[in-house]
Amino acid sequence: MRCVPLLLALPAWFGLAGALNAAPLQPVPAQNSTVEVHKDMVYGVAEGESLKLDLFLPTAPPGRARPAILFIHGGGWVGGDKSEFDGKAEEMAKRGYVAVTANYRLAPKHRFPAAVQDLQLAVRWMRSHADTYHLDPNRIGSMGASAGGHLASFLGVKDTWSPADAAAGPPSRVNCVVDYYGRMDLTMKQGGTDFRPDYIGKSGADATDAYREASPVTYVDAHTVPFLIVQGARDPQVWPDQSQRMLAALDKAGIESSLLLLGGQGHGFGGAADRLAWETAKSFLDAHLRPGNG
Repeated sequence: MRCVPLLLALPAWFGLAGALNAAPLQPVPAQNSTVEVHKDMVYGVAEGESLKLDLFLPTAPPGRARPAILFIHGGGWVGGDKSEFDGKAEEMAKRGYVAVTANYRLAPKHRFPAAVQDLQLAVRWMRSHADTYHLDPNRIGSMGASAGGHLASFLGVKDTWSPADAAAGPPSRVNCVVDYYGRMDLTMKQGGTDFRPDYIGKSGADATDAYREASPVTYVDAHTVPFLIVQGARDPQVWPDQSQRMLAALDKAGIESSLLLLGGQGHGFGGAADRLAWETAKSFLDAHLRPGNG
């Protein structure tokens, strides 16, 4: 089923294989006593690098296994940090979710599919520690912005990257995806800074096949999970036709999907647009991960 895309006129605002390891918990005081934060937990090792995540846990005793969400930072695949989503992760933990923010290997040192494999490993880590952290392995969502949206989307369209990845632990496909203005088709013409050569290692005419392989839209099929796509109508970096291309592919495959197109907004949102985007995202996540407010 396809949800009707929303068009809103709002004021403009712009401005691997790794082991499923658990590090000792190191509580960090949160602003609210209902959330317990564990920083820099090692969820795996790849090419000699420790892969780290932050875990945000509700302190209230769970009545049942909790839904979970993995937040993925942006930065053109070459920068950024998991702390980008600290505020949203803490808020979701206050609302009863197990929230995770994860770092991943960055380009150009680590080319595609390194980042995808790392985040698939993070999902498998979450599932393999479901009993420890009282999370439901069948109610996990992913959310990211920009490059993080691209990577979060991969978690909804492809289970594992290779047989070796599949043998490393539980499945890595999440149960729903929130994509904030991620590139869905790297073969399409784009604006702004072009990070694709750093991420893929190729450019020009010889890069088309590699760009297609690194595009989430390539893998959309009947097994793809529900998607919410949020996009600024005036985004100069990731043009809206990226999101529209993904919406069309999801619709063709019969996947529940919707596009929230924010009028006047660029690459990132502020004010009323930001609040609307986040409230829409929470409602979507609740609908798919907390049916009946479980």
